[in-house]
Amino acid sequence: MKTPATPIIVDPPRPRKPPLWRRLLRRLVWLFAFAFLLVLLSSLVLAAFFEKQIGERLLTEINKQLRTELRVGSFELSLLAGFPQVAANLEEVVLDDAMKGTLLEADRVSFRFGLLSLLSSDVKVHSVLIEDGALFVRIDRKGRMNYDILVAAEAEAETPKSPGDLAISLEEARLQNMELIYVDDRAKQQVRWQVEDATASGQFSREAFSMTSVARLQSDFVELPDGRFLVGKPLTYDTKMNVDLANRKYDIENMSLAIASNIFQLEGTVASAGSATDFDLELVAQKGSIESVIDLLPEQYLAYFSDFRSRGDFDFTASAKGKLTADHYPAIEVKFGLENGEISSPRLQNALEEVSFQGLFTNGQQRKNSTSLFSVTDFKGVLDQQLMEGKFRLYNLEDPALDLHFSGLLSLDDIYGLFNVPTITGADGEVAVNELKLKGKVRDMINQRRIGRVKASGTLEFDDARLDFSDRQLVVNEGQVK
Repeated sequence: MKTPATPIIVDPPRPRKPPLWRRLLRRLVWLFAFAFLLVLLSSLVLAAFFEKQIGERLLTEINKQLRTELRVGSFELSLLAGFPQVAANLEEVVLDDAMKGTLLEADRVSFRFGLLSLLSSDVKVHSVLIEDGALFVRIDRKGRMNYDILVAAEAEAETPKSPGDLAISLEEARLQNMELIYVDDRAKQQVRWQVEDATASGQFSREAFSMTSVARLQSDFVELPDGRFLVGKPLTYDTKMNVDLANRKYDIENMSLAIASNIFQLEGTVASAGSATDFDLELVAQKGSIESVIDLLPEQYLAYFSDFRSRGDFDFTASAKGKLTADHYPAIEVKFGLENGEISSPRLQNALEEVSFQGLFTNGQQRKNSTSLFSVTDFKGVLDQQLMEGKFRLYNLEDPALDLHFSGLLSLDDIYGLFNVPTITGADGEVAVNELKLKGKVRDMINQRRIGRVKASGTLEFDDARLDFSDRQLVVNEGQVK
């Protein structure tokens, strides 16, 4: 009888320990997570117990830097809205201006500071977000500014600091969904813009600093003595400038400005002294077109020109140089031109091709409407394979006068839409314009009783010309008018 074999028992393999570096990393992760939760819980406790005290400290510090009063409906601390920063939210905010009026109204003003600063003796505020409200900026006839509300730096420096003071040292300011209303009584100017989103960054606590800013805006209007401009236009900008608050000087190193679909480059300086503001600015179109000029025209001309479009080599520059006071304007000059271009409009049956011209606007030596000049010279173009040439000067914009020279063969069916007369429903035939010259006041040209005061020369030759009105036709088979 065989003896049974003794079973062999094999021990299971022991699990291998993870490498030391992995164990250390795991412990560090847990340590950081625990520390973060500890800080977060401590901050929540501090926020819950000291919300009122922090709010009072914040308002006290703000009012110490103001010469006017800041009124607040309510206050709250939020750890989630701007995490990892703490948001100190002021609700229903009203800030008085320097002229017994209102500078700012906002549903919310939110100051942001670091989470860890809640655990320190000093809370340092570095940014502010202002939402849903209106900013009212005004300069009166004497040049006084309603936004001159900050306590002088010297006076602030003399105020002793206590341990635990809340420090405001802004490095970023942001506006969202704000209405900007600017009124300059001295220069008879008014601006109303909707600020969708605007951010400015810089050392705002210093008297001189470099600032960068980007914004997305909607212009309701810019009203000047000559009329309303930029009516209903979207605007964006991206700029870098040097700010000298002590000398009230702003040096624009580079600003990319977009008005509707047109992009401009702006640079120069703006400086204020007393009741005068000194301008030295230059604006250049990066992506030029006829629309660049049209978008800058006063409101009363936009309805007629707004549907004109162009292609070709377009150049545009504008400058403003000199002082602005209650009775003095800076020198303004705008130059523009088109080469190898094409101009089209829904009111033209065919596009105007091979277009070239040079344009100029200036407010003249006396820098006012009575010395202003708008001119187009060396105009050439081809419409429906017919050449036309001309030039014109529109001067004394206070009581406009026109000096026009024009020659060309015009097809009435191509151009009748430009007459802008709704009762004209169609046209046909041709009019040859030979050395037409008109000179006189515009108000005389549109008044039958005063038309005799207008100097006119040249000839018009008609060939089967016809204008169709809603209830009749005007036909000139052939003939000549001298």
